[in-house]
Amino acid sequence: MEFQRLLLKIMPVPAEMWSTGFYVCIALIVVCPFCVTYQFLVNLSYFGYLSGMDCFNIRSTLNMQKVYDVLLPFVIVVTIFNAVINTTSVVKLFSFNKSQRRAPEVNLFFMSLVQFIIELFVGTIV
Repeated sequence: MEFQRLLLKIMPVPAEMWSTGFYVCIALIVVCPFCVTYQFLVNLSYFGYLSGMDCFNIRSTLNMQKVYDVLLPFVIVVTIFNAVINTTSVVKLFSFNKSQRRAPEVNLFFMSLVQFIIELFVGTIV
């Protein structure tokens, strides 16, 4: 979402491009997590119930350290990518004077900024 918003601010393009580009973005959003967690698909994995905590967890026959070795760099790269895009968006947004700023763009920016801060907070906890 941040990347699309940044592209719309930097390079305004016809809506027809985003009509086809939308499906590509959705495909990437669906496929990317499988690229780093495919090991769960090829190994025996199942849900286990923890009665003491009244919740479920994923149990697997595969070495979880291998998953974390791939997943951690992926999360770090995505977080850094979002940070760069949000920083670029802030610079671009504040380079406009007040008459050039539109309220929906400012609202969308602050919504995605809050989302990024939450992702960053959750990422530092994990």
